[in-house]
Amino acid sequence: MSAATIRRAVPGDAEALLELARGLARSQKEPDDLLTLGFVHRDMLGEDATVELLIAEADGKASGYIMLLPAYEASYVSRGFYVSHLYVAEAMRGQGIGRRLMAEAAHLAKSRGGGHLWLTMLPKNTAADRFYRRIADIRIDVVAHVVANEAFDRLAAEAAGDAAGAANDKKG
Repeated sequence: MSAATIRRAVPGDAEALLELARGLARSQKEPDDLLTLGFVHRDMLGEDATVELLIAEADGKASGYIMLLPAYEASYVSRGFYVSHLYVAEAMRGQGIGRRLMAEAAHLAKSRGGGHLWLTMLPKNTAADRFYRRIADIRIDVVAHVVANEAFDRLAAEAAGDAAGAANDKKG
């Protein structure tokens, strides 16, 4: 088995990234059929993608990936990345691929003037917790909330209503 190489993901990696992302979803007991190849191309690898993707390859096969979103942490006055996804295929775990992906992410952040990676995980993911404890120097108990689906639509409509009301005020 050869050592894994880490590199930036390119459009030709779309099918491998789709399979890895679905593996992550299954491992978290989340739906694995919502993400499609079209979404991978558009949202993760396309011209308007807002994420950075690094992919690990071993023996010519995709073995893991990390998805990064630009972040700013005012408490530490620091640019960096939020690690949205970190996944290593089950058969490839224990070979240092996750740590290498994290190291490359830190290097990328540092090359852009950054100084942190923000990591979260589901409480039930004890393997991720053990891994993150080995590399992180700060651990914060956080409660996360997600505004999505109908709640997201209702919240966005509130602003749209405010914008329409402001436009009507200017006319009157």
